[in-house]
Amino acid sequence: MPLIDPTLIPARVLSRKHVDELNALYDRLEARKVEKIVVPEKPSGFRPSNLACVYCQSHLRRCLVLARSAYGLFFIENGLDFIMASKIDRVPDRSGRPLDRQG
Repeated sequence: MPLIDPTLIPARVLSRKHVDELNALYDRLEARKVEKIVVPEKPSGFRPSNLACVYCQSHLRRCLVLARSAYGLFFIENGLDFIMASKIDRVPDRSGRPLDRQG
């Protein structure tokens, strides 16, 4: 099941092609999650490479949670939380025109 439902996103906000690309990216990242990492490698007991895998997995999982959270916040109209979670640089006003957050 895709993260972003294309029927809920107006074409003026994001095209169908871009929604499909975002969903494909999200699915690829989801597929990279692993259930278990054994830290000491067998038979040598070498640890650093698997500790690097643990580090990467933790960031991957945080990114996926952030994406799901930002998407959910957008639809429950917590705009400020959505902006902070997604760290977007340009925010549309009520008419749909993008505004520069810094200006």
